[in-house]
Amino acid sequence: MYIQKTMESVLHQKGDFTLEYIIVDGNSTDETPTILEDFNKQITIIREADTGQANALNKGFHMASGDILGWLNADDLYCKNALAIVHETFKKNKNIKWMYGKCFIIDDNNIEIRKFITWYKNRRQSKFKYKKLLLENFISQPAVFFRKDFLLQTGFLNESLIYTMDYELWLRMAANEKPAIVPEWLAQFRRHSSSKSETAFKAQFDEQFRVMCNFSNQKIIHVFHKILTFRTIVIYNLLKTLNLR
Repeated sequence: MYIQKTMESVLHQKGDFTLEYIIVDGNSTDETPTILEDFNKQITIIREADTGQANALNKGFHMASGDILGWLNADDLYCKNALAIVHETFKKNKNIKWMYGKCFIIDDNNIEIRKFITWYKNRRQSKFKYKKLLLENFISQPAVFFRKDFLLQTGFLNESLIYTMDYELWLRMAANEKPAIVPEWLAQFRRHSSSKSETAFKAQFDEQFRVMCNFSNQKIIHVFHKILTFRTIVIYNLLKTLNLR
């Protein structure tokens, strides 16, 4: 259970902004409701059944009253001063519609792991090109933020998707507006034995390919996307087999 650490990483953010923290809980049966109750004066809680992760997130987006939105899954963390950096980025440039920053990968004990994967993603995301995003998803979801009016313009998350609703949203957003790139550490993505990214990465990449095909009919892009996906699956399987960090 990581949700308390996740919530603390949000609530401990400081800066010249107003924080609106909405948690959407699909009627959890573990200790989550008890933990949420301890923070109920600082957060808004939606506790009701949903049809999946994207549906739950969309409920929160519809309810949000702020200008800048982002989302953090129940096992990920924000870095110190992340939201202050985001606030200043949007404040200084009114033309920015969405942005992303850097993201660590951590384990169950909050220790950084898979540094070479982080290095690779940071290298890929340092210069944004739409075609690169079609080839692979190098954007780390916890480090992405966008204006609410831009979300309303491009549309909410696709609720038919199980794993790659974030990637599909990035493609729609990028088709309308190039993102701002902030070379700062904003978030920490947790990989653990029960996470979707650890237990179902083959299904995740299959869905990702289907999503990409909806945005490009170029066979060469399809081929290279498959090649990069195959390489990534091989690496993930190798890491899992050898129990490497």
